[in-house]
Amino acid sequence: MASRTGPRPRGRRARRRWPGLLEYRDIYAGGRLLPSASADTITVANPATEEIMGAAPAASGKDVDIAVRAARQAFDSGPW
Repeated sequence: MASRTGPRPRGRRARRRWPGLLEYRDIYAGGRLLPSASADTITVANPATEEIMGAAPAASGKDVDIAVRAARQAFDSGPW
């Protein structure tokens, strides 16, 4: 199993589908974790071994809109 870095998500941020593997349910936008608008997930596999490592949210159009708005705001208020 691949090693993880950083703090392990707790509570609603992650749930276990397979023992030892994480399924993330939130998206990261605007510097925060936000609940995904969709309950759908995408299986994440190691491309070298095809071993299933976990799952990530399948972003919906609403999730993409939230991320794009956050990115635009960050760009417009940035130091460049």
